[in-house]
Amino acid sequence: MTPKYLFLAHKMNRHADKPYPSERVQQTLSKLARRLDIRDSAGRLVDFNRTRRFRHTRATSLLNAGVPIHVVQRYFGHLSPTMVMHYANPRELHQTGEKSQVASSCLRSA
Repeated sequence: MTPKYLFLAHKMNRHADKPYPSERVQQTLSKLARRLDIRDSAGRLVDFNRTRRFRHTRATSLLNAGVPIHVVQRYFGHLSPTMVMHYANPRELHQTGEKSQVASSCLRSA
């Protein structure tokens, strides 16, 4: 059986079909950030309540490292390369001259 949740409730969950309460996950991650003093690039304590930011950061770093769009698309489970393009930083792509290359790559893999 494959669980459908990343964090499973540990009490009264014999069939592994109940999620761990999201509030508790957020509290635990916030405590971890304070304990390990995990900070963002601006020096602020990382806010784990905004986990989409981590997904965005990872996808952006993969694209900036030259990982092909179709690989990032599959890694994140996106249905189309257009969805992956939301993670591309247009300013950085423009500065490096990769904007047209990424766009044409996106069209080819669609």
